[in-house]
Amino acid sequence: MAKFTYKFESILKLKVQLEDNQKNELGKSVKRYEKEKSYLGHINNEMSYCVERINKELANTITVNEMLIHNNYIEYLKTAANRQKEVVKEALQNVDIQREKLIEIVKERKTLEKLKERKYEEYLKEADIEEQKVIDEIISFKQSEGQVI
Repeated sequence: MAKFTYKFESILKLKVQLEDNQKNELGKSVKRYEKEKSYLGHINNEMSYCVERINKELANTITVNEMLIHNNYIEYLKTAANRQKEVVKEALQNVDIQREKLIEIVKERKTLEKLKERKYEEYLKEADIEEQKVIDEIISFKQSEGQVI
């Protein structure tokens, strides 16, 4: 009997390669998301530090001009934090998109692998049937030889 060949083997290999590529893309997206989230944390820490510093300086003496400078800086940080929250949100959405793409590719690959398994099982059953036929022929040949003698 002929060797087992799966006619969709090249497509299956392509799906495995696409899956690997998509895993890499997902990894990059997660890394970017973590980086952006970390930067947002840095902005928030800077804002907290600045507010603490103003509170300490208020206990001592602080000029109106210094107060305005600190206030403007805090407003700048608030704006930067709001912008960064949007960037983080977009990065998270990108992670979700990449994850959905990966899930879809994995489903397609698993479907092809299941089909390959079924085809291989059919091949094995056919091979067993062929083998049984050969055995039956040998047995009937030997039985017919025994009757002739």
